[in-house]
Amino acid sequence: GAGPAADDFSTGRPFSGPAGRLLDHMLRAIGLDRGNVYIALAAPRWGRPTPPPAEAYAADAGLIAAQVRLAAPRLLLLLGAGAAESLTGETTPIGKLRGQWLDAGGVPALATYNPGYLLRRPEDKALAWADLSAFKRRVSQ
Repeated sequence: GAGPAADDFSTGRPFSGPAGRLLDHMLRAIGLDRGNVYIALAAPRWGRPTPPPAEAYAADAGLIAAQVRLAAPRLLLLLGAGAAESLTGETTPIGKLRGQWLDAGGVPALATYNPGYLLRRPEDKALAWADLSAFKRRVSQ
């Protein structure tokens, strides 16, 4: 994901509150849960519950790259434009980028909508479901 949301500050964990509950549902729908995935934010040190600016992503680029190296994922699910740009350098708007497999430093990565966005725009949940289905197919390979 991008940066911490308001609920994340009180829990100390990414994707808390309503967006976190939706993420949990999304993961369960494809046979995953927080116990078998690694969840990280592209700008974890951003100290406000607002979308991080480019400088925040740049400041945390080394930190997120180290997390990816240490986690050694087979695949990445990039939740939102901030995460996609931070990990792939892709600046295409998420509405056009979603559903595409990208390269995140040698790791295949699929971009989709952030759960917080889906709470505000539930009409895009069908598109996110298509992305999650594609991700599940790749996980199963």
